[in-house]
Amino acid sequence: MEIIAYKEYVPGLMSRIIEMQAKYYHRFYNFGLGYEIKLANELADFLQNYKPEKDVLLYAQSEQEIIGSITIRTVKDKPDEGQLIWYIMDEDYIGYGVGGKLIQKAMDYCSGRNFKKVFLWTFKGLNLAENLYLKNGFKLGLEKENHEWGTLLIEQYYENLL
Repeated sequence: MEIIAYKEYVPGLMSRIIEMQAKYYHRFYNFGLGYEIKLANELADFLQNYKPEKDVLLYAQSEQEIIGSITIRTVKDKPDEGQLIWYIMDEDYIGYGVGGKLIQKAMDYCSGRNFKKVFLWTFKGLNLAENLYLKNGFKLGLEKENHEWGTLLIEQYYENLL
């Protein structure tokens, strides 16, 4: 298994990230087509405007299969802040430490960029991911209800002041 920083077009990377996200959130939260379309549009926009000096998309690959990914995007108008987004692992590879390595590499990138803060939005109940966030210095800052995807979720805001 290796972790790779995205630099140029990788056939299937975008669709694999969307597939892992869509399957996971449908299975556990019943998210539907609207979620997948929003994700596809946002990820496509990110990749079309990708600037490796400002952002990083890391992906884990086992042999020829993409098994996980994480992204840090620089916040517009705040070049010393990053947003952790689109962190996902293939369910068959959860529990092997790959997700922890992805987060650690992403946080190393943030330290190298001299970010003052990294934040993320997630949902309550994603306990494995929450443990990794806490282990990597994130603190829960806010919880609020979210009805956007047709079911009541508790949205959580975490931040890491570097």
